[in-house]
Amino acid sequence: MKKIFSYILPMFAALSFASCSDLSSLENRVDSLESRVEALEKGVNKVNERVEAVQKLVEGGTVSNVVEKDGVYTITFADGKTITLNQGSVGVANPPVMTVDGEGYWMVDYGKGPEYVLSGDQKIKAIGTDGVTPIFGVDAESYWTVSYNGGQSYEQVKDVNGNPVKAVPDGGAVEDKWFNSVSATDGYLKVELKDGTVCRLPIDNGFRCVITGADELVYFAPGETKTFNLMMAKVASMMVTAPQGWTASVSSAVLSVTAPLPTKAISADSKTDVCILAFSSNNLSSISKLRVALGTMPPVSYPGLYGKYYSGEDVTAGDIVVNKTNYPTVNYITSSSEDKTLKTGVNFVEADAMAEFPAAGVKLPIIVVGNVEGTRAELKTTGQIKLLSTETIADNVVIFKGIKLSTAGIGEGYLLSNTLDNAINNLEFYDCRLDIVGDKNLSYMPVNRPVKAFVMRDCDVKANSTKTPCYILQMGNFEYEMSKLSFVNNIFWSDMETVTAEKAFALYSGRKVTATELTVTNNTIVNLYPQKSYAFCQVADMKGGKISNNLFYFDNYTVAAGDSYTGIVKEEIKANVDESQYDSFKMNYAIYAVDAVPAKKMKVGQNTNKGQIYNKNEADAAEMFDFTPGSTNFNIAAGIFKPKKPEFGAKR
Repeated sequence: MKKIFSYILPMFAALSFASCSDLSSLENRVDSLESRVEALEKGVNKVNERVEAVQKLVEGGTVSNVVEKDGVYTITFADGKTITLNQGSVGVANPPVMTVDGEGYWMVDYGKGPEYVLSGDQKIKAIGTDGVTPIFGVDAESYWTVSYNGGQSYEQVKDVNGNPVKAVPDGGAVEDKWFNSVSATDGYLKVELKDGTVCRLPIDNGFRCVITGADELVYFAPGETKTFNLMMAKVASMMVTAPQGWTASVSSAVLSVTAPLPTKAISADSKTDVCILAFSSNNLSSISKLRVALGTMPPVSYPGLYGKYYSGEDVTAGDIVVNKTNYPTVNYITSSSEDKTLKTGVNFVEADAMAEFPAAGVKLPIIVVGNVEGTRAELKTTGQIKLLSTETIADNVVIFKGIKLSTAGIGEGYLLSNTLDNAINNLEFYDCRLDIVGDKNLSYMPVNRPVKAFVMRDCDVKANSTKTPCYILQMGNFEYEMSKLSFVNNIFWSDMETVTAEKAFALYSGRKVTATELTVTNNTIVNLYPQKSYAFCQVADMKGGKISNNLFYFDNYTVAAGDSYTGIVKEEIKANVDESQYDSFKMNYAIYAVDAVPAKKMKVGQNTNKGQIYNKNEADAAEMFDFTPGSTNFNIAAGIFKPKKPEFGAKR
């Protein structure tokens, strides 16, 4: 008689939109949607965990340990494998019922009875040396997907009629339950699944025979011998078997495996198992397997920039070169990664992954790279990002490339903070989207925690903060020399309608800092205003640099800046100003949405009349933008600013 082992996929909350009468309602529903998507992602991980669990239960074996805590059962087998049985909760979903028939093939039931799971026209084995562990996912349209090749490729799950199966359709509440009971009594683990099927496995506490130091598949050259340590306890006797042409033996808790020579009659691509059949003193058994193959490990291909890094190529982030030599510690985060926490070293993040910083902070260096060029991976921030510097300045590097960050939801006054009394050598942003909202700044470095070099390039920054002033980078009131301060090809804008005399914005404020090189070129700044009598960049002294080809638009300059001059840069130590340096400060363009340009307007240098800036009213600036409503080259709400004169402003 064929025995059917059932497995119920977990349930998930439905994703749906309702009509919204106002923006607040819409935002609430979007937040709800995002939380449900996050829950769905976590649920898919649970699906895959439970597939592995039911597969192990079906295969059988001896259990060495059972731990129960708060209804969660952690079961360790004698071969070292561990599974977790976790009863679910109430939710909404369209759950397929996975089963394994008596011959070891996966089956699925969509409510009309079990049928075989097919890849093409082939049934999929669940157990044995050719057994496959399906990996489930959900696609962009919220349909179930499944992989039969370890996640290399996915296909949609189809019902009996060949239609894709919704993971989150409309429907009523159902129970996320795939087993009825678990007990460990009388020397046996008893698991009753939802359909009444009982898996009964013997328990011998402490019994184990585990092969360590082996990958899922180990490749051998012809005639090569490899050894593997065994972790053994309560083993009374054992038997070792090997595929034809191979030899295997155990001595002093070491497994030795030798591959056949080329003269042996064995296929070079054979993949099979070396097995250790171990017996406990209670005459219970456990099979530990080592999967072996002749040949070399095939190259692993990964997408995007991580693929370049993995293959040994250089990945550039501004002036920083990232490769296996310079940065050997790497973390690749995808939507299916169980741990999406950013780590010390290099982090490659897929666009749909939603990686997050650890609440306790992260030790430098930290480099976060959106894996696909041209897209930006979102980083989840629920609190201040605490940068924990090291004793070695060279290691104190913080770089973001191709990511999205927001100050929304943080309780502190600024998003980024150096929390140790040491300098950050490099703080750099490339091709990022930053949203500065609430009463927040982007970053602040307190006294004696300097940033030696700061770069922001090719970024889009929406600064709707009510902080006055709002800073990209604010330094504490202390003296030091900064090697580089650079803002190149960025868009900074605000679409806040209310403008007051206190509404001020600054790229940088370090009034006791000497900037060896200050560069502000090809930036577009719209409806963001320097503080009255100050500038977008405030330093004690600048030794060199370039301020050119920037483009500004001010809807309410006189209201925000008052009856005063402002500047792109202001040097606090006027006596040190070398006005010859302003020769490189040229081709800047400012537009004022008024009939006449204010008498006291913005200058290149707030402390000098040197430097070139074209100040235009909106009518005269028609040569630069079409200001009519719905314009395709000037749209504040959409953050689109494409000047007719390409030499000015940011290029997109």
